Amino acid sequence: MRSFIHGPALALTSAAALTGSSVIGSSAISRESDGKTVYDAGHYSTYAGPVKIKTKGTCVYWWGAYESQSWESGWLHCD
Repeated sequence: MRSFIHGPALALTSAAALTGSSVIGSSAISRESDGKTVYDAGHYSTYAGPVKIKTKGTCVYWWGAYESQSWESGWLHCD
């Protein structure tokens, strides 16, 4: 049995520790069913995103980065 989220999923990469200076950041989210990815990247002083994708009946995967640090989720909401 697999359970899924039944609505849009949202990803945001926050830089709460920054002091207002602009750094390179990114935030992205993908859905497994068709591989569609929504991506936001650029120079930000607070956060990258939010990025949103419809996810009814499919797994989602998010990732984000600020400067030299990055995070990713692996596939979620699939079990």
